[in-house]
Amino acid sequence: MALSKAYAKKVVSGYKEKWSKDYPSNLTQTDMFKKWVPEDESDFTFKYGSMGFDQIFTCDRVRTGAGFNCHHLYRQMRKTPDILVFSDENTSIFQPLGEPGRDVDKYKDSHLMAVSHSFGDSDPSTFNECLPTTEAEDEDLSRRVSLINSAILALRRNALVSECGPKVVEKATDLGVAMDMGIQQFFLHQVLELSPEVLAGPPGYVLNKDGVDIGKNKEELEKTIGKVFENEGLQPMMFIQPPDRSTQFLSHIHCFLLDPSESLPKELEENYISVELIQEVKYELKNAIEEEEDCELVRTATPPIFNSEPKPEVDEGCDLTRGLSLETVVGA
Repeated sequence: MALSKAYAKKVVSGYKEKWSKDYPSNLTQTDMFKKWVPEDESDFTFKYGSMGFDQIFTCDRVRTGAGFNCHHLYRQMRKTPDILVFSDENTSIFQPLGEPGRDVDKYKDSHLMAVSHSFGDSDPSTFNECLPTTEAEDEDLSRRVSLINSAILALRRNALVSECGPKVVEKATDLGVAMDMGIQQFFLHQVLELSPEVLAGPPGYVLNKDGVDIGKNKEELEKTIGKVFENEGLQPMMFIQPPDRSTQFLSHIHCFLLDPSESLPKELEENYISVELIQEVKYELKNAIEEEEDCELVRTATPPIFNSEPKPEVDEGCDLTRGLSLETVVGA
């Protein structure tokens, strides 16, 4: 499913239809996000049902109660991610907590996420890219995709921390890390410095390699990070989980480095959709709507024909041509 355009179109079209039935036409994801999402760990269960999201985010693992719940990622982004590798003014690129790379067979430490960290009044904020989006929300997705590619390039050349964005520089300064440290080494440093509380979770942190957690093994982790990001044969591929698979109500792009000559791992294939296909499908659907509207405008602009019957003949044999009366024209 992950790389099926037909499936992506079915999912996007299905949520578009549902959204149009359940919500006013001018209600955007950003509007709903800013109105409903709390900044604290409060119980979200009542609001979850009130806004109809129990019919959209239907994954059986969704947690809406107080504490660690469906807004954990949002709260994390209002602070600073624990394993941050790249940023710009609006978005952070980082390795997620939990079990990064859980749904891929190899190169688990290449798992990165792109998530917005800017939540001002004018900033787009989306729940999930499978739901209908505005032009501004689409542009925000494209910018996040571009930033992931920049992050991968920086990791591959082991760019200096000072070159990896304002949030990275800020965090490195807080940790007492030199600006000329390579970003691969900063990645390693952050993993090794995770506190016992963060490691314990929830969600915790476990980096599995062949069934062994290497998250605290400096030598193994350093070797693995260098090996995966310097492998030019691996290709960055970006996905999201649709609402019936996702447990977090803040849009987050998953990026994995994968071998394009190999089939997608089963879990990835079954539970994710390519971001590129979502963008392509939405572009085509938008163009189809615009073409239909243009056709409507053309049809409306065509002058109607009120009377196609021939005009009555005028007797031109008289010296004085008789003019047609109003009664004659309209048949009064």
